[in-house]
Amino acid sequence: MAFSSGFLNERIVIATRAEDKTSQFCKQGQAKYQVVGPIWANVTYSKGQKKLEEAAMDSLNTRLFRMRYHEWIDEWCLIKYHGKWHQISSCDGSQERNEMQITATAMPNQNVTIVEN
Repeated sequence: MAFSSGFLNERIVIATRAEDKTSQFCKQGQAKYQVVGPIWANVTYSKGQKKLEEAAMDSLNTRLFRMRYHEWIDEWCLIKYHGKWHQISSCDGSQERNEMQITATAMPNQNVTIVEN
């Protein structure tokens, strides 16, 4: 079942890798990205997720994005939501149902390099 227009009520920005996707720098926010444009999605907050990192508990700020299917969105993409960049951690889509479900975590380093077309 495809999403209804009323279900997709948040505008997000998607940025794709502008360089080779094999680089490990992508997950660290050090690669270059290219903004594809705003997309309508439904966004929910996954609260209570925490991890132990260097003896300090840090909130992961994980969010769930639901949107129409886009074949070019994958684990190398970033999502900008309310001015904050998120790295996709999982991406599940169905072209037949015209829908995607993406889990993304706010990046601690917000220095993302965006290149122009």
